[in-house]
Amino acid sequence: MEEKTMAKITKLKRYKNDFEKAKTQMEKKKEELQKAETEIFSSYGRLKFEELQLKNGSRKLDIDEVILEQIAFNKELKNKLREEKKVAQANQKNDFPPHQN
Repeated sequence: MEEKTMAKITKLKRYKNDFEKAKTQMEKKKEELQKAETEIFSSYGRLKFEELQLKNGSRKLDIDEVILEQIAFNKELKNKLREEKKVAQANQKNDFPPHQN
């Protein structure tokens, strides 16, 4: 094979390896994000319930009230996380710019 052809093949292999590495990193980040979201929702739920218990003292908590408050907060938090995810994805694109020819 020609030297130019070999150089192109080597370059393509390097691009493929870089792509696979970036893809693996992205999957790992997605898993970390999902785990963090789950932990955040879980922690918030426990804290919110404790807060309501403290506020209400001797009054028995209405579980439906707690659930509705949790649902409303979860919606807000999911929207915030969605926005942060968009920013992170934009930053990630900047971290892995396309290769120069």
